[in-house]
Amino acid sequence: MPQFPHPLPLGGLLAVLCLGLSPLSTPATPANSLASLFQDQTQLQNNEEEEKIPPTRGAGTRPGKCGSESIRGEVFPLTPSSNLQTTASPHPSLYLYLPTIENQQATFWVLDETETIIYETEFTLSNEAGILQIPFPEDVTLDPDTIYKWGFFIHCDPENRELDEAVMGWMTYTEIAPPPSNEPLQQAEYYGQAGIWQQTLELLLQLRNRQPDIWQEFLEAAELGAYRDAPRIN
Repeated sequence: MPQFPHPLPLGGLLAVLCLGLSPLSTPATPANSLASLFQDQTQLQNNEEEEKIPPTRGAGTRPGKCGSESIRGEVFPLTPSSNLQTTASPHPSLYLYLPTIENQQATFWVLDETETIIYETEFTLSNEAGILQIPFPEDVTLDPDTIYKWGFFIHCDPENRELDEAVMGWMTYTEIAPPPSNEPLQQAEYYGQAGIWQQTLELLLQLRNRQPDIWQEFLEAAELGAYRDAPRIN
């Protein structure tokens, strides 16, 4: 079973998620930052789980070329650098950054620990660059404390799947109590302290127009700063 670090003993959201500062703005060690929280998750797995989880999140894993343009390395998951996304929902979402890709088909699948496909879907990509949300349907339910593998494949040449542009990663669902506040910023702090990546990312993504500095510093702490201004796409 995956193990998670204890909640960080920090007060403000900015301190918890980005800078690793105490409520009195006393400098803290880098291990207290959000980036370190998620980067260290793979180190907290036992040996068997460490073998199953790639050490870092990947950009493109195959030399994809869609039309006349190479997109190698441009498809990127908005996940922790540990490549293991934690979620507080049994029906989670995954977020990816996509470059402009014209009229290409894509496949998304999820495997359980027995390598059984529990979810697979295909769709046509828009011609826009930006952040794509892939939600799980209500009839696909993750079991708690189980590590799932996901894969996203763009069919750059439907006749030659070896040319797919692919990214893959891991996710796990952990059961925690709902946040005690209805205020989105406090909810983000709650999930950040609990080490829950997806809900922290979603809440700050929703707040980025009102709290651009917090959004920017959150992404930069997770080495995702290049995507701070990316629009959301369908």
